[in-house]
Amino acid sequence: MDSLHPFHQNIEHIKNDASSQFLIVDSDDIKQVESLAIMFPRLTSLIKNNGNKNFLINFRDEQQRSLIVMVVSKNRIPMAS
Repeated sequence: MDSLHPFHQNIEHIKNDASSQFLIVDSDDIKQVESLAIMFPRLTSLIKNNGNKNFLINFRDEQQRSLIVMVVSKNRIPMAS
């Protein structure tokens, strides 16, 4: 893994950086997960029907980057139900 990028950093950097990404969502969780799902459409299908409000998902995006998304949520993520 080349770098660690908390989600609250520059969204364009996350979207365009060619390196692997480790994204931590720990505040404003619903909005951030929704934004990530727009950037990485595959994320929606991976978290659908997830009963946990806290989860860790790894996958490859369209650019074949390795992405790890960790959600530490206070709320139940709507798209995960």
